[in-house]
Amino acid sequence: MIGSTDIIDRINKCLKQKQNVILSGLSGISRAYFIQEWLNSRKGKLLCLVSSEEKAFDLSQDLAQFIDHQQIFRFLARDYVPSKENYTLAEQERMATLQECVLHPFRRRIIIATPGGIVYKLESPQRIKEQLLPLKPGQELVLEQVLRQLVVSGYFRVDTVSSPGEFAQRGGIIDIYPLGQPRPYRLELYGDMIDSIRSFDVESQRSLETVSMIHIGPAREENRLTQYTIFDYLDPDIGIMLDEPKDIKSGLELYIRRWQESIKEAPEKAEDLKRWSFLESQELQQLLEQRSVIYHSFFPGRIVPVKAGIIEHISQKEMEFFINEYERLFKRLKEWQSKNYRISLHIKSRAGREQLKKDLVDYHLSGIEISSKPLSSGFISQTLGVALISENEIWGKQTNRRVKKKEKKENRILLENMKIGDYVVHENYGIGIFRGVTQLETDGITREYILLQYAGTDRLYLSLDKLDLLFPYHASEEKRPRLSKLGGSDWERTKSKVTQSIQEMAEKLLKLYAARQAQPGYAFSPDTPWQKQFEDAFPYQETPDQLSAIRDIKADMERSQPMDRLICGDVGYGKTEVAMRAAFKAVMDGKQVAILVPTTVLAEQHYHTFRERFKQYPVAIEVLSRFRSPTQQKKIVADLEAGAIDIIIGTHRLLSRDVKFRDLGLLVIDEEHRFGVSQKEKIKMLKQLVDVLSLSATPIPRSLHMSMTGLRDLSVIDTPPPERYPIKTYVLEYNEDIIAEAIHTEIERKGQVFFVHNRIQDIYAVRERLQELLPRVSIGVGHGRMPEEELSRVITDFLAGSYHIFLCTTIIESGLDMPNVNTIIVDEADRMGLAQLYQLRGRVGRSNRIAYAYLTYKPEKNINEMAQKRLNAIREFNELGAGIKIALRDLEIRGAGNILGPEQHGYIQAVGFDMYCRLLERETQSLKGLQQEEKSTPLLDIDMDYYIPDSYIRDSGTKIRIYRKLMLAQEAEEIEEIKSELRDRFGPLPGPVENFLKLSKLRIAAGSKDIKSLRRKGNRLEIQLERPLSKNISGQIKGMKNSRYRENTISMQFEGQVSLRQLQQVLDVL
Repeated sequence: MIGSTDIIDRINKCLKQKQNVILSGLSGISRAYFIQEWLNSRKGKLLCLVSSEEKAFDLSQDLAQFIDHQQIFRFLARDYVPSKENYTLAEQERMATLQECVLHPFRRRIIIATPGGIVYKLESPQRIKEQLLPLKPGQELVLEQVLRQLVVSGYFRVDTVSSPGEFAQRGGIIDIYPLGQPRPYRLELYGDMIDSIRSFDVESQRSLETVSMIHIGPAREENRLTQYTIFDYLDPDIGIMLDEPKDIKSGLELYIRRWQESIKEAPEKAEDLKRWSFLESQELQQLLEQRSVIYHSFFPGRIVPVKAGIIEHISQKEMEFFINEYERLFKRLKEWQSKNYRISLHIKSRAGREQLKKDLVDYHLSGIEISSKPLSSGFISQTLGVALISENEIWGKQTNRRVKKKEKKENRILLENMKIGDYVVHENYGIGIFRGVTQLETDGITREYILLQYAGTDRLYLSLDKLDLLFPYHASEEKRPRLSKLGGSDWERTKSKVTQSIQEMAEKLLKLYAARQAQPGYAFSPDTPWQKQFEDAFPYQETPDQLSAIRDIKADMERSQPMDRLICGDVGYGKTEVAMRAAFKAVMDGKQVAILVPTTVLAEQHYHTFRERFKQYPVAIEVLSRFRSPTQQKKIVADLEAGAIDIIIGTHRLLSRDVKFRDLGLLVIDEEHRFGVSQKEKIKMLKQLVDVLSLSATPIPRSLHMSMTGLRDLSVIDTPPPERYPIKTYVLEYNEDIIAEAIHTEIERKGQVFFVHNRIQDIYAVRERLQELLPRVSIGVGHGRMPEEELSRVITDFLAGSYHIFLCTTIIESGLDMPNVNTIIVDEADRMGLAQLYQLRGRVGRSNRIAYAYLTYKPEKNINEMAQKRLNAIREFNELGAGIKIALRDLEIRGAGNILGPEQHGYIQAVGFDMYCRLLERETQSLKGLQQEEKSTPLLDIDMDYYIPDSYIRDSGTKIRIYRKLMLAQEAEEIEEIKSELRDRFGPLPGPVENFLKLSKLRIAAGSKDIKSLRRKGNRLEIQLERPLSKNISGQIKGMKNSRYRENTISMQFEGQVSLRQLQQVLDVL
């Protein structure tokens, strides 16, 4: 490792002598490599200033390939729009950085900051230090005082802690999620003393490991008395690097100029804003002059004029590829070794590492590092004397590697948290409203019941052992269901109608499926070498779901029965790539491929995507839509019949009578549910002859996926592609200054904007208003009532960059890919459903830039609670909170409707989605002859208190979740697991809870003995079985005075009250 230590030693020496260093030539992986080498060569922290947020995210991703991500801190811009309901990622990271500097000034860490991050002045490090609350086991504390301090420091009090900046208290247990910590912590008190501190998992809420000490820092930054900068938090001898200093300076000036303009334009709010103080570029200049700094720019010509002790250009280039050229690889390795380079091979797979070790011995090479740390790409640098090679460069992309799928966890606890007022469905009583968990006392015994409200004044106290018949009611968003009437026959009628329709649909699907399987089709050949080459050229890493869908499709195509597979997955999850690979496979066998899409714009977009992806291969691709002149269309149709076209992409024009194929082998249908009835009939005719692949952008639920097995071949893609940057989401009153600011910022970085206004009648008035506000900005308008020709033209012009803003209703094409649009403004977002907002927000953030979503509502408007909840949930989407699960739920219900057909939609509405899935599952099971025996749960009626007191668990949703787990448990071990969860999360178990756990174990034991019911009152016990009793058991039971038998029932009388131990003994004898 000659070169890199040599140059880094020289740099450190120079900096020590208070001289600057000027470097050029580094980028990407080589820059990250250099920074981590520099970090490891010295003590303490490094501050690396980069010019933009995107660059900060990129650098931290590159660095994470060399050092632990916990060593990397980001200090990015504060939010321009103050938001109060939760802390954004940027706010969390800023507080974490400041606390790290105060608590561990000499710990080896790297801080990546941007002009927007350092521009705001801060409160003093001393003040932050004073606000830190150190906690350790054995420490005494006054509970009220600690809770008050948390609130003052900006923490939110909640029932269940799920994101940074929250805390919860349950008796002697405090859960807290400090900002800047990777996990939340649980404090257990013993009186006024901390007994233990444990970290815990947000998903399961279970404790992980014991901790000896934590520091709880403030959750928000102060805006007044701020006159310090990030440099005041750092040691004077810290290493500082400025990457592209010219861009940093202009970035800083732009921030301040923007801020001054916003104060000028918004004087009524300016009082608060005027208190904020800023770091001007002159002041930054002075701060840097007092220190020795590395100034780096990729091009030597962009270096800033400063005095320097070293000026060095670091030569480096991307690593060459050695795919299938093993000899050349080892020749290069020998060459580099002769020059004394440090060589490191980064191979993730163990088999690959073992193979290379053997090969290096065979080629007589030693002293070469083999690392298991994956690297996105390698590089070679003569100046640093280093060569890093990634797996990718040796073997190409390893697409056949099976990627381990993450276990699907039970939905985050919060979702099971049924809120009071939520709609529920009971299998036997119908749709009601959940009114909470309530306690009733009868004959001195206290029990808990679930209170459900039905039509009129009807109420139902549901006993906890009937919980498995209760489902949350989900149907498509805004409609409220009609409550059922207790005692009427309406619900039974509804249920049987739904069951009948499901039966008919399932039978129809089953027949279709069987008929297709019986038909002879064309069996495609196995993959060709070209196919592998085509797949290796895909620039991204496939997700596990993509790989499994591709495997399914290829297996289907190689069978002699015709394929009919549906691929479901959200927008941007990579369905098109899957379809392109299938198309390539078909073309390799000399077959033609037709891609059918619902709109002209989508056809054009697919055409360009396919052309780009297939450009290395002799494949003829055409598009047939209204954008082609009649003459062009005529020629395309003739070529198609003659076989001169391999892949044709088109709208329903492809279904016209004049379109004939020479040898069609594969039909790909995008968003079939968006075609009309007559078009669907024509599609059906086409389908009978060829392999069919359907794509749908509405995700579908797993439960539906499972129950459709054997009725339809389905592949679900639900792993999102790795996000490069989070989408910054703001929920705010509509404020023209902020909107104008957002639009200007986007246009300044050469981007475009979606402005969604969902009312056609005044969309042109909105355009006038925007035009007045932004006179130099061009605006295109689009809505669903425009003729398709005109709408397509506007969208195409917008795609080509003719407009800055596309003002439209919610018609923004669900399949369209517009990477240049990275700001979306939604007007009156409170009037839209969660799923709609989620899909709109997904229109941006599909490129290498940070995207912004502004969800606005009218200033004078009072938002109802429902809309408020929706908007808050949307803002938390960045963290995949509970809100997103609900939105996805909503989309899934739509997806289900699209797959099962519109007539089923009403039935889903009638019984709720969860209930519908259960009925569907039963029906398909019975059709396949897999009739499942429904095991009945024994009914236990024991005269003792068994329930969860409010003083132990306050939140009714959490209670129901625990009750439900206890009721569904099948093994005694599960009860023990629940017991330890309760002990961990809520503290020592009260008597009634202990009783409940013991009875749950008894219920499991009773279930294995065919017991129908078991009643105990005082010294009497009655047991009813599902089978006849053998009468010779009374002699084996201790303490029994007498007994009476009827064929399936035994009644017993004991000397004193029957204890739970005696009960267990009776069960053992049975």
